[in-house]
Amino acid sequence: MKRKKHSKELKAKVAIAVIKSQKTANEIASEFGVHSCMVNRWKKQALDSMGNYFRWRTKKERRGYRCRKRSALPADWQTAG
Repeated sequence: MKRKKHSKELKAKVAIAVIKSQKTANEIASEFGVHSCMVNRWKKQALDSMGNYFRWRTKKERRGYRCRKRSALPADWQTAG
């Protein structure tokens, strides 16, 4: 039997559905046509990777982000400091 390749979009939809809903993994799996162990795996991957979006690794990265953000603004909106 050949393995199915699921798109990133489907994985994200399934992970969001299982995180947001009161349904069981089996119910969501049957809705999307995937196995329940895949639902649990995608949920875990989504929750584990979420922390990366909310933290800064170093002070240098924070400073670089502020500089890029400020340079993206129109000149008359930029303030000194």
